[in-house]
Amino acid sequence: MVTFLRASVLAFVMVASGGALAQPKPALVKDIDQPGRAKYQETQTHSCQGSSSNCYFFFSPVPAGKRLIVTWANAVYDLADSNSSYAILYLNETGGTELYLLPLPDPWAQTSRVINTPVMMYVEAGSSPAFQILTGSLFTSSPKVTLVGYYIAVP
Repeated sequence: MVTFLRASVLAFVMVASGGALAQPKPALVKDIDQPGRAKYQETQTHSCQGSSSNCYFFFSPVPAGKRLIVTWANAVYDLADSNSSYAILYLNETGGTELYLLPLPDPWAQTSRVINTPVMMYVEAGSSPAFQILTGSLFTSSPKVTLVGYYIAVP
């Protein structure tokens, strides 16, 4: 009786485990639009110092079949006048009509300015993000601008 019981349990375990092993595995799925898969970061420095209070930055065009999502903008620059009352920053898509006014830098920061802010901007294939700094004072250093984001595939 014990032998029959052990044989029955063993047979049951073999059938149960064999059935579980025969089950198909689920298909692997990947999210091609996940931000970490196609990172974007580009930094540009321009020599706008001494003669201008307006500085433009034009970034690389977005590759065909992609859309660029810009999620962060950063600008670092120095001005000749610490009493400069404004700094206007435009972030747009070349050839488009998008306009983003970014927060003003801290006016108490003397002549050095740092702007580091989240944005949400979409740039289509073939277009380029552009960045403009307009101030009430002349630049005393070469401004540096960094844009951060990611690419997604466009069907």
